[in-house]
Amino acid sequence: MSACGASCGITKLRAKQYERARADAARCLAAGALGAPFEAEQLRQWALEFESVLPCFTVWCDAAASAALWLYLVPSVDGRGWVATREEGRPPPGSSRETVLRVGFSLVGRYATLQECQFEAHREAAGWWIVETPKVGVEDRRLQSFVKVAQGVLQRDRFVWLDANFLGEALSAEGPRVWDVLFDANPIETPVGCYCPDGSRDDALRRDATMALSDVSAGRGA
Repeated sequence: MSACGASCGITKLRAKQYERARADAARCLAAGALGAPFEAEQLRQWALEFESVLPCFTVWCDAAASAALWLYLVPSVDGRGWVATREEGRPPPGSSRETVLRVGFSLVGRYATLQECQFEAHREAAGWWIVETPKVGVEDRRLQSFVKVAQGVLQRDRFVWLDANFLGEALSAEGPRVWDVLFDANPIETPVGCYCPDGSRDDALRRDATMALSDVSAGRGA
């Protein structure tokens, strides 16, 4: 009798999930997008569910270089956060720094990932320069309850959660990584800077740029 037990079954299941994710990423790379694996109404329901069980509000983001939709879970009860200022023109929060959890829903298949993001904002002229710095996975222990709830929702709705180690693997010797195809063309930890004028919801008035963190630090003061 095998002494492997349930852990072997879990390992084999994860191996199959990774294999399927790699295959879908390769097909997407060869033929283009495979089609969104969920409906718009489901997106709204996810946001409402997270807000009902966690001390947070949610913000959806569809980045230009992204192959995913991102749901930001902002640990705040007053509806203010830097991602909300950036995406929806809401008033800025009281602190210049905040840490949030974002859930990425791939448009290639029913794959999802969880990522900690740190926001820092500096006053500039009649607006704010907002820098978002994603992390590899989730480091901040204060987000653990958010992670557990998110993983439970993903598992219930039959999404495969993919960790940062797997997403960082290359599809081929000289090809893109799994992350690049399933979630975002930019590297996992790429900071994104955005200038948001006071009281403006007009995207045409915003300067968006993706840059190295050293460039942000050198070019923007507090």
